[in-house]
Amino acid sequence: MKWRRTILSAAALLPALWLAGSFTIDAARARQAAQRRAATGALLEKRLQAFAWDNVPLGAALYTLSQQTGLPLDVDWPTLARHGVTPESRVYMRVSNIRADKCLTILFDSVVKDGTMIDHWVDDAGRVRISRPPGVEVARWEVYDISPFLPPAGE
Repeated sequence: MKWRRTILSAAALLPALWLAGSFTIDAARARQAAQRRAATGALLEKRLQAFAWDNVPLGAALYTLSQQTGLPLDVDWPTLARHGVTPESRVYMRVSNIRADKCLTILFDSVVKDGTMIDHWVDDAGRVRISRPPGVEVARWEVYDISPFLPPAGE
């Protein structure tokens, strides 16, 4: 009976050992992904020289930015095209002494005309993904005059 209990105990440990090995692999992958994100994050924090883009296609501006900074850019053109942003969209922008991530924000703000939000983030592969965030609607501001509902200033 003692040998049967030992075999059952060992069999009960197999899933735990499998999970521990799986966790070790996942932890190593997570560590590598964090290192790639940190390296790309450092490139996004880098200050840029002066850029002047007057009537330049967006695709060319992104290529120049990628070449100057070393940022690996991955643009989701099909999603952006549904919102009127294409590689041929014209860029009018002059910047100097700003971080690369701020430059990307200003760059897309300069080509979007209808309030569509375009964002960038670093994925696990260390690439800067540029797309419309999932589930985000067009920003809309409404301003109402509430002064008729407020008491007079002296009261």
